[in-house]
Amino acid sequence: MDKFSESASFKFEPREKVKGDIARAIFYFYTIYRDQAERVDLNYFQEQCDTLCKWNQQDPPDITEIERSHAIAKFQGNDNPFVLDVTLAERAYCNS
Repeated sequence: MDKFSESASFKFEPREKVKGDIARAIFYFYTIYRDQAERVDLNYFQEQCDTLCKWNQQDPPDITEIERSHAIAKFQGNDNPFVLDVTLAERAYCNS
């Protein structure tokens, strides 16, 4: 379970050690590009939100993810705030 992604008919689940990374990336992109995301599928994020919140809690940012965020920030001009502030996802999306 920890070494491989899992899939079953119409479902895919990443490896345990990257679930939080993926959740925080999705939180960031949804926050920044919400209008575009909702034009494609108004309900997708809401349908995934509970799972993403769980993944975010179970797999907190590690040094590799934090360093990756800093490296990306050198090009894009900002870090992913969901990586740097471990409470942000909870406050923004997970306590509603």
